[in-house]
Amino acid sequence: MADMVRFLKELAKTHPTLYRLVFAVFSPVFLYPRRDLFSVLKKRGVRTSPGDLVFNLGSGAQDFGTRGFRVYNLDLVRYRPVAVVGDVCRLPIKTGSLFAAMSHVVLEHVDDLQGALSEMERVIRPGGFIYITVPFLQPFHSCPGDRRRWTHEGAGAIYGNSNLELVEKGVLGGPTSALLWIFQFWLSTLLSFGWRPLRDIIYLIVSVLTFPLKWLDLLFWFNPLANECASVNYVLFRKGG
Repeated sequence: MADMVRFLKELAKTHPTLYRLVFAVFSPVFLYPRRDLFSVLKKRGVRTSPGDLVFNLGSGAQDFGTRGFRVYNLDLVRYRPVAVVGDVCRLPIKTGSLFAAMSHVVLEHVDDLQGALSEMERVIRPGGFIYITVPFLQPFHSCPGDRRRWTHEGAGAIYGNSNLELVEKGVLGGPTSALLWIFQFWLSTLLSFGWRPLRDIIYLIVSVLTFPLKWLDLLFWFNPLANECASVNYVLFRKGG
């Protein structure tokens, strides 16, 4: 029997509005407001022009469009919000043509990490930005694979010695989210006796019953130590001119 959770997620993605609602309500991860790409750029006083292009790479059914930015979604699958079908490791985008590129919890799933990072750096113009969110403390979640995790230090060093300046890094999903998701998997795995279909059913039930606990992450919103046990970290890079 196929992975039930993954099957239901892919089914929901065919109805983007429903998917975004289900994700916002039942996801174990509480995403802190005003830490997305657009909020961070506005906070830093970054000015944009009408011709500035932003690509959301590996968007899935999510749509992060916002006023003042021209945002295009790219994914391997033609979900409803997707404007361009393409591979994040071989972007069908002209070199140096983008004002910004964002990658929201995608890089843990790609086979060729360096290829994806190099492609994002290639398509950004000098002075442009790359915004990346990556998981730290999360259970395995295939889409279709799940290969890696980053601490806050690892996320900040993801580009190594390239021509990119680390502008900002921080926590997007806090310690409660990390604890809740791991607890949901722990309990459902314990009660499944090693049978995946039963584990998936129990996981869905436990998720529905416990998801409100993620709001306790508000207690860690401005706690500087939250990065040491966070669920999701974010980083913002700027390309040198």
